Amino acid sequence: MKRFIIFFTLFLFHSAIFGQSNLHGLVRSNGNAIANVDVVNVTKKIAKKTNDKGVFSIAAVAGDEIVFVLKDYYEKKIRVSPEQLNSNVAFELEKRGIELQELEIDKSPKINTDMSYESVKKAKLENEQSKAKVIGVYTGEIEYGVDFVEIGNKVIKFLDRQLARKFEKDAPSKGESFKNYVKREFPNDFFITKLNLKENEIDSFIDFCENDLKAKHVTDKNGVLDVLDFLIEKRKQFKN
Repeated sequence: MKRFIIFFTLFLFHSAIFGQSNLHGLVRSNGNAIANVDVVNVTKKIAKKTNDKGVFSIAAVAGDEIVFVLKDYYEKKIRVSPEQLNSNVAFELEKRGIELQELEIDKSPKINTDMSYESVKKAKLENEQSKAKVIGVYTGEIEYGVDFVEIGNKVIKFLDRQLARKFEKDAPSKGESFKNYVKREFPNDFFITKLNLKENEIDSFIDFCENDLKAKHVTDKNGVLDVLDFLIEKRKQFKN
């Protein structure tokens, strides 16, 4: 019996030590460290941010898909290898170019943002509050976020799809209504495939959202992502 207890204790110790692993690394561009990069473990649906020195640490095992996302940079996807675990790895991001329309200098240049950037930003909202936190270690986790189970796995599938349409990060025109802004920025396919609405329900859903006093506020934030989060939240309340 004593031998069994010793064996069982060693087994638990071994499981605690080797059952968890992390990917540690540094994110940089042209040799310079980048802060506030979203590091998303798509497989585990968790997200972290790089600190002011570009350093991050995120739970991962071999085979997990990791995506690095930051506005104005091309996203980078990797598949974790055993050699990368529990060792410091440097990852390079490539900065996006700025498009000037008709060689006209604009104080607020338009930056083409791939739809997959918005989808990854949704993924980073995943809440890690159920996981144990290590005191003294920067994690960058998000306190509250979208429930992946409730939205479904469509958010993750969204990462791998290449959409022809790209969102422009234009601020709403002065006096533009929430309804007009949403119809301009979000195609019907988004409501059908991502929010599980029928085509004949789209207008009713947008009207339902516009009746919320928050609609004007999120529109005035000048970001598609803010409106996107609002639409996802209202979808939970909307009855088919």
